[in-house]
Amino acid sequence: MGRERLEIEFGRHAGWIVEAIEALDLDAMPAACRGAGDPNLFELLADAMGARPGALVLDVGCGIGGPGAWLATERGCEVVGIDVLEEPVRGLRRLFPQLTTVVATSRSLPFRNATFDATWAIGALESIAHKTEALKELARVLISEGRLAAYTFVSAAEGVDDAPMADRFQPLDALIEDFERGGFRVLTVDPSTLARPPATWRKAQNSAQAYASRLHRDDPARETVDRELHKFARLHTSGEIQAWVIVGTKEDS
Repeated sequence: MGRERLEIEFGRHAGWIVEAIEALDLDAMPAACRGAGDPNLFELLADAMGARPGALVLDVGCGIGGPGAWLATERGCEVVGIDVLEEPVRGLRRLFPQLTTVVATSRSLPFRNATFDATWAIGALESIAHKTEALKELARVLISEGRLAAYTFVSAAEGVDDAPMADRFQPLDALIEDFERGGFRVLTVDPSTLARPPATWRKAQNSAQAYASRLHRDDPARETVDRELHKFARLHTSGEIQAWVIVGTKEDS
């Protein structure tokens, strides 16, 4: 069921957005960002993990590649994306052939120890059920003192009613414990109060979403995707889930 819930919310929708970007000839970088498509956020995370030209960075839950493309373009990093779903990976390869991406689960990464200089996870940790195991794998593939910068949503209380099927929210304290058990020393924990993305970014994202919804209005899966997106928006607006930026550095054992 775990893979199925991700396929419903993220897999089919990713293919629709790629289709829309190509049909409308949209600027792929902003249009290929889901939810957290904000260059202000990318700047913050890139600074936090020490992104620099030539650094090898792992993009966890890369989706169809908008954030990774920003990191490669704006910071000159070599970006390797991983996603558990095949559809987003196929889409990324079409939109951003200059990036490297593989289908892989964060709990079993196909990389050697100490491969990456840094890693980021944007809106990805909340979809991982076994976070400690995933964080141990991320620590394994990072160099000594390599950093993980995560933008993630946590629950304000112990449980969240009617959460999107692909999300596994938990309280902030529990997530910090997962970081520590996973081999990271937490450096900073900050609530995210970022401004909205630039108007040009919002326009590209909204255009892609509107085209996809219109073209697939008769597809039963579209109703499911829309319902899950609305659940997330409701929880965020009500304060039941909150956005945080957590930065950790690999602890040497």
